[in-house]
Amino acid sequence: MQAESDMAVETGRERSVIPTVRVIICIVLLLCTAAAFGRFVPRPPVVDASAGFRLTAADIVSSQNVVVFVLDSPLNPSYVRGHHPAGPELASHGSMVARVLRSHANVAVVGLPAEDITGRAGKREFQHALGVCLAYARKNPEVRVVLNISLSLTSPDPEIMSRLEDLSKAGVVIVAAAGNDASETPVYPAGHGSVVAVASSEEYGKSPHSNYGSHIDISASGEASLQELAFLPYGQTRKIIETRGTSYAAPRVSAALAYALQKRPDWSAAQARDFVLETALPIEDELYERGKLGAGYLDIARVKSEIHRPYFWLHRFLPYLVIALFASVSVLIVIIKKLPGLFLALLFWLGAAPAFFMIVLVLGRTLFAIRAGWLAGEGPYMSAALLSICGCMWFLRLRPRETLRALAPPAALGLLLGIAGAPYPIKGVFMTVLFPAATAFWERKVRGIISHIETVACESDEAELCEFLAGASEKHGDPRIKETIMNSLLTIPLEHSVPYLETLVEEGRHAKGAKKLIAALPEPEDDGADCPDDTYFFEKK
Repeated sequence: MQAESDMAVETGRERSVIPTVRVIICIVLLLCTAAAFGRFVPRPPVVDASAGFRLTAADIVSSQNVVVFVLDSPLNPSYVRGHHPAGPELASHGSMVARVLRSHANVAVVGLPAEDITGRAGKREFQHALGVCLAYARKNPEVRVVLNISLSLTSPDPEIMSRLEDLSKAGVVIVAAAGNDASETPVYPAGHGSVVAVASSEEYGKSPHSNYGSHIDISASGEASLQELAFLPYGQTRKIIETRGTSYAAPRVSAALAYALQKRPDWSAAQARDFVLETALPIEDELYERGKLGAGYLDIARVKSEIHRPYFWLHRFLPYLVIALFASVSVLIVIIKKLPGLFLALLFWLGAAPAFFMIVLVLGRTLFAIRAGWLAGEGPYMSAALLSICGCMWFLRLRPRETLRALAPPAALGLLLGIAGAPYPIKGVFMTVLFPAATAFWERKVRGIISHIETVACESDEAELCEFLAGASEKHGDPRIKETIMNSLLTIPLEHSVPYLETLVEEGRHAKGAKKLIAALPEPEDDGADCPDDTYFFEKK
């Protein structure tokens, strides 16, 4: 009875482990799936208009009807999207400005080159870039346009100032850097009345290099530090670029304005501008008190939280809630599982945290993509693949080993395809077909093994069957196969099966499997019919 009780306890422990393992497997599979399909979902584009540009209706909808033009040096779209440059020539001034902007607002960016890679700008190029922006704004009145200018002229040019007036009348929000001469003398176009002039500062004071004056509208951080991690054994971090200036303060204001226009499509350009200025924080600087640093310091997080309340919950409250939940689950796992719980808790953190945020990110992008008409393109392939995966997981009943063996290989292949940038029909069809194929293959294999075990159990004698079952127990760990093995073994009386298995252990034939079967067998009940020799000795004496 004690042995049966111990066996029941061990069975209960195994059953309590299974839900945790299933959850971990589901998390890992969802993480791989989200990563594999993350490349499917379109994001707002980044284009360089050096040779012209074209934004489709899907591009505009994915950008929530807002486009930001960056008048600067030529852009490297790959770098702006977050990739590290292959050389210094790819990280141009315009690319860095656009990358700062894009890091604060998920919006379409169009680069208008007004200078070459060396920083040499010409009046003709400047006017042409302004003309391209003006033409687009007039041709697409339904699109909200923001123009970011991180270049400056020492004196106002009449033709350029006239073009700025036309842009303002067309509803374009113009943002310009105030300059880095530590001077009160205005530079242009920041000195123009229709332009949002941006100085560089922090909450504790103005940046030493930044211009200031009564023409300044707002201040923002002008720090730009971009780094590349070198994954070496000693963890060295190699910096690529670290720079500062009002050139990088302006795109932060442009990002805040673009975000306001995205979330408030009924607002005019003037309303968005007033809102951003009103949410600025005071600066601990005498120049601010004298009105020389505009409305104050731009806090982008505050702007986003004020205008879009879900941003506060998603970016401020939800991370803390998720971390607290993960910590509670981890502590619970450690308390229940003791030392093995530390390993399970580590797996939970490594899998659950990235999976949660990646799934939320992919779902958010998917909603925007559907609005952009994405279902006419990649959508059906991704939807079919996801339904295929969910169906396979349900068919396998989330049995840990079966699910892992059947679905992990195609999920890994899908991830590799996504990283390689394969066309979406190839990825979609490949994964839609491969997941059911892998599931069917594994199910057919398991059922074949079970059928073979049942056939051998009917045709073999007791000794041969015990040896066969011991070998099968070594090879297979699937729950259904193990159950079939035990059912076949229990057809042999215990007084016969145990000696056969013990002989296998002694002879070293399938000893590991035989030990497993002996441990799983119930202990024979002692009915007290036989008297021990020592009892007989004492009675006789």
